[in-house]
Amino acid sequence: TLTNKEALFDKMLFKEADVCEIANPVSVNWSAMRNWLMPSMLEFLTYNQHVEYPQRIFEVGDVVKPDAKAETRAMNVRKLACVLSDVKAGYEDMSSALDAILSNLGVEFKLNAAEHPSFISGRTAKILLKNKNIGFIGEVNPEVLNNWGLSMPTTGFEIDVIPLFS
Repeated sequence: TLTNKEALFDKMLFKEADVCEIANPVSVNWSAMRNWLMPSMLEFLTYNQHVEYPQRIFEVGDVVKPDAKAETRAMNVRKLACVLSDVKAGYEDMSSALDAILSNLGVEFKLNAAEHPSFISGRTAKILLKNKNIGFIGEVNPEVLNNWGLSMPTTGFEIDVIPLFS
């Protein structure tokens, strides 16, 4: 769960927000707790460009968010992220994967068009469960891909897992 603000915000073209930071980090590379999974997914792709395409990866993992009410001043949130990187990776590919996962869990959801700086405008949506936003889906912005040194089109989604079982 350790990362840095550059990966969480700068490389993702995302506005900086509060994150849980390490008080005396040994390395600038590991100075903050991740607050979303997508940067970790893109970093993984960066280190695996030598592997054959298409590359389909997923992670179910925790992110850490500041919580002033908690004793530790932080709370863990379980998330699921999936990414597809390939010559012809598109929104429809990831939308089909999301539908397959949620349908098999018996979860009814909606997709509503949205804007997200890490994703291509017009190819991004919020994932809604009972009108509550539980995540996002979209095609990764080419500038974000360049920031990570990636050349293949990439699409992905990230959702909060706990609402799926509530």
